[in-house]
Amino acid sequence: MMLTRIAVCAVMLSAALSAQKSPLAQDRLAKVRAALDAIYRLDYVTAKARCQDMIREWPEDPVGYVYLARVHWQELLMEERALTVTRFTQPDFFSETPKYKAVMDREAEQRFRAAADVAIDKARKYATGRPKDPAALFLLGAAYQ
Repeated sequence: MMLTRIAVCAVMLSAALSAQKSPLAQDRLAKVRAALDAIYRLDYVTAKARCQDMIREWPEDPVGYVYLARVHWQELLMEERALTVTRFTQPDFFSETPKYKAVMDREAEQRFRAAADVAIDKARKYATGRPKDPAALFLLGAAYQ
């Protein structure tokens, strides 16, 4: 019985590792990394382009949509200067009722909300068809983030 469990675990681990090593998974991961790199460098034009590339290449996969919403959100926060060290060090930063309220550009906020709605919809559909896929569940959580 124990030997059977070990064998099943070994097969599952092998399948998971080979899936991660597949060219498609590696290509997808490289594109996500390129988008994240642009986001962290505050190069929102490039980040948006990388996300749009993923959306064109994989229209049913939520990955491009999720990270595009993230680009819009971070861009809003940067424009409002809500990501500064000074803001993070304020005592009310992690409060449920912060004194500081960011004022967002209405048009930019609508772009973010539209991107987030599409990301959530795509991620829900994607995760529904893959209920045990950790990547699908991660993207669903990230879409709601």
